[in-house]
Amino acid sequence: MASEMDMSLTCPTPPRHSIKTALASAALAALLAVSPQAGAQTLTAPTPGLWQTQTRLHLNGQDFFAALRKMQQDALQSLPPAQRQQMQAMMTDPGAPSKNCLTAQEAARSRDPKTLLDDLSKDSPGCRFDTPTVSGNVMRFKGRCTDPQGFTGDLAGDMQMLSAKEWKATYVGKGKMNIPEGMKGFGAPGGLVEMRMETHSRWIAASCGNTAP
Repeated sequence: MASEMDMSLTCPTPPRHSIKTALASAALAALLAVSPQAGAQTLTAPTPGLWQTQTRLHLNGQDFFAALRKMQQDALQSLPPAQRQQMQAMMTDPGAPSKNCLTAQEAARSRDPKTLLDDLSKDSPGCRFDTPTVSGNVMRFKGRCTDPQGFTGDLAGDMQMLSAKEWKATYVGKGKMNIPEGMKGFGAPGGLVEMRMETHSRWIAASCGNTAP
């Protein structure tokens, strides 16, 4: 599920790579969301099948995905008509909902929190996360990322399993980010940023169809 979330941000502009490590917190939320157990406590187990996830990202209070859309449109307007049409067909909508397939095997594997943290470390080599804590159906976590080409700073947040077919997460980060050219307005002097990301995921079907796990 983490890789699907990351791929939902694909666009023909440089910013995607620069925020890759900052988005590691989103990967953490996705991994923990399929975990019915953390330590000695238990969350509601998710339902295997096709899930749809919507992610919103704000940097210093500004909508990052809206800015990416504007950059795309500005770039298109500068191209000749034929090239514009070709590029437009290749573009994806930044921040559009992504679909993720959760298999029964993955749900069973996610019962082990240590396994989840090991997977997260592999997917996010620039970040380190503490063992999450659980209270009822709410999981809280924190960590730190160090990436000179992306985000360096502290992260904290919570994930709530609303039911077996719905979860949401909110997480914030404060630190330095390598702001892409053309988007310097998102960063304070020295590249300082306050990041807020909100993720909401719903189960939509028992069959994943053409969506690979």
